[in-house]
Amino acid sequence: MTETHLFFIRHGQTDWNQERRIQGQLDTPLNAEGLQQAQRLTALLGSNGQALAPLSQASVIYSSPLSRALQTAQPLATVLKQSITPLEPLQERHFGAIQGKTYPELEANHPVESQKINNRDPDFRPESGESLLDLRARVRGLLELLLRKHAGETVICFTHGGVLDIIYREATSTALEAKRTWAIPNAGVNHLVYTSQPAAWKVQAWAFTRHLEEDSSAPTNADF
Repeated sequence: MTETHLFFIRHGQTDWNQERRIQGQLDTPLNAEGLQQAQRLTALLGSNGQALAPLSQASVIYSSPLSRALQTAQPLATVLKQSITPLEPLQERHFGAIQGKTYPELEANHPVESQKINNRDPDFRPESGESLLDLRARVRGLLELLLRKHAGETVICFTHGGVLDIIYREATSTALEAKRTWAIPNAGVNHLVYTSQPAAWKVQAWAFTRHLEEDSSAPTNADF
């Protein structure tokens, strides 16, 4: 049996996160809080990181090519003395013509599109953008690529909320249309384990944010 450990980490906070503005694939940087969150990720390799011990054994670090993900990846990559490899499929969902709008603006000025997004219509594709079905196909291809290239290894990927939502659904066989009941916090760490025989996913940790707390050096009970 082969076990592959995949760590998926969401980028740190941006001003657009605070404004509830749809970032999509627009290249927005981290704000001051996001930069601090990125630095705090290095605490995962200290006493607080024992719950996520395989993280320090990563053979490769991938990142979405968008600045907010690359900036989040840099401190951890520096400590691990690893380079960062940009990987296009890790990019956020492309929201096309509605990128840059806030959710209240979308609701007020584009009520049909807003409703389709809120209802998680899998077929809805914003003008020049991706549908949930498109995004799921991309994420499935990403997971297949990682498992093929890195079977039995530990891999770190820095990515975005939309991608992480699909990853969780794939790992837990949750429908695209189902309302999300799991958190996807900025700079949260998500640890998935894939076993080859029998082929199965296990969510080892999800939305782990102990490192973001003020006293992140204190022991953790590893209760995910």
